[in-house]
Amino acid sequence: MGRFQGKMTWRSFLLGYVAILACGVGGGLASELYLGVSADRFLYAFGGALFLIAAAGQSRSVYFYRLVRNVGWFAAIEDDRTMRIVLLVLAIALFIGAAFSG
Repeated sequence: MGRFQGKMTWRSFLLGYVAILACGVGGGLASELYLGVSADRFLYAFGGALFLIAAAGQSRSVYFYRLVRNVGWFAAIEDDRTMRIVLLVLAIALFIGAAFSG
């Protein structure tokens, strides 16, 4: 897992969380203003992509996996394989939401 072995610090967690929120909101506004794509659709697709990256479990996506792993009820899921399946199902649900959102 490279340099992300061990626990994630609160500073790292907050920095990643704020960066994802900023990218999501900024990307949603930009997609609405410049591309004519609904911000809702962009946010569904963006969230789905993040969950898909986290579920992939590759060495480059370990940061996203740990970030998601520390949030809410995800922290209660102890089995990594179950967690990756949950993330994959959520990613698919968000992509379907993006396809059918206004």
